[in-house]
Amino acid sequence: LFIKGTPPRNVNKIQQIWRPGTTRGYKQIVDDTYFEPRKVALNNNSSMFKIRSAITGHGQEGEFIGRNHFINLNGGDKEFEWLVWKECADNPIYPQGGTWIYDRAGWCPGAPTTLKEMEITNMVNPGDSVIIDYGVETASGDSRYIVNCQLVSYSSPNFTHDIAIDEIQRPSTRIEFGRFNPICFDPVVVIQNKGSDVVTKALITYKVKGGEALTYDWSGHLSFLEKDTITLPIEKTSFWLGDGSNIFVAEANFLDNTPDQYPRNNTMESAFILPDVLQPDFIVVLKTNSFPNENKLYIRDITGNTIYKRTIIGPNTKYEKELSLEQGCYELEITDTGNDGLSFWANPNQGNGDLYFRKKNFIRIKNFNPDFGKFLRYSFLVGNIDKVDDQIISGDVFDIFPNPASGYAKLKFNIVSMHNSRLEITDITGRKIMQLDENTLSSGEIDLDFSGYTPGIYLVKFIQDGKSYVKKLVVE
Repeated sequence: LFIKGTPPRNVNKIQQIWRPGTTRGYKQIVDDTYFEPRKVALNNNSSMFKIRSAITGHGQEGEFIGRNHFINLNGGDKEFEWLVWKECADNPIYPQGGTWIYDRAGWCPGAPTTLKEMEITNMVNPGDSVIIDYGVETASGDSRYIVNCQLVSYSSPNFTHDIAIDEIQRPSTRIEFGRFNPICFDPVVVIQNKGSDVVTKALITYKVKGGEALTYDWSGHLSFLEKDTITLPIEKTSFWLGDGSNIFVAEANFLDNTPDQYPRNNTMESAFILPDVLQPDFIVVLKTNSFPNENKLYIRDITGNTIYKRTIIGPNTKYEKELSLEQGCYELEITDTGNDGLSFWANPNQGNGDLYFRKKNFIRIKNFNPDFGKFLRYSFLVGNIDKVDDQIISGDVFDIFPNPASGYAKLKFNIVSMHNSRLEITDITGRKIMQLDENTLSSGEIDLDFSGYTPGIYLVKFIQDGKSYVKKLVVE
């Protein structure tokens, strides 16, 4: 990934310490057949140095047993020692086939390898050499590791005062944050100090493009390149109203009017999708599996207050709760301490559970995949969403099923007259892909053909007498 601009410090040199890319048995690592101590010359024109290490374990014992690994400098004590282990049951790419929920040594299926970064600037001198040794504690059985270690040489920091928005975790459409999006409550951003001076205060300004801006005073202690994750409070769902572009904007500045020497990285934007809009009255249905003590279910409002919870439940039992919610933002969360959801193919003893929302007439309005691993979160809105460029009102005017749909979907109207109406279907970018006028529509059921369209999220909008009724459809 290349970003145009000035970095916090210049990269002067990248040295591969050992040849990477091949699995090596733990015995060959312990006896220094591979990854033996290496004497590495330090760049004379650099002033800062870092070792980057990415390690993954393989083989029955190497993949599924965590081990301590270390980096040693100049033959002394182990300056850096860490457990190579990664939790996989919260993988944002889910569900998957195979054993995706099982924790592994440094990696998970579809997820990036854990990167360990070690600053060694205070332990070495430019122009000298350093002896670098990597090792692993004694393992067992079939324990093999892929090891990639680099020595990176840098210039001094380019700026004294530079604060940046490093990441927007929510709202976001990025895959790695998929378990926490879409949302209608508090955004989460990451700030970073990219200047040499310590940062103790900052002002975060945040808004939706075209909407009202809010501010948050942050205080803490960030040294050079340190980060902090910040939850930005909102009190009303009207915060998400904007110009219809669905772009969230966050900006970081120094609170004491200290001039930022590199303002280009102060601001970041993130595209987002609004959550589903539901009617206020529906029924939550939870069917437990054989291990119900592993599960807890909550529904919370925008302020975090618990509207509904179920924490004491029996095995293989169906629980139904009728809700009548006020207009606003809500989040459902179900957790599983066994890290294998309500259903997982490799644990048949727990049986199969189910979770969904339905209407009083037993029509399901939202199904949740029971193979969710550690937890599942689902944000939704109740009531009207007013957008500057359009009025979107969720209602019971029509139902669309199945949802998700594979190629074809059926739309059923719950009204009699189609006078002065039309149906529009757009993709997530707003591009119109289908339109039917009142002469084509009927007051019963119509079939929609999505077989020629790209899988993804589509908005099905019924417009009558100036009012719009919209539902989200997922095409697989």
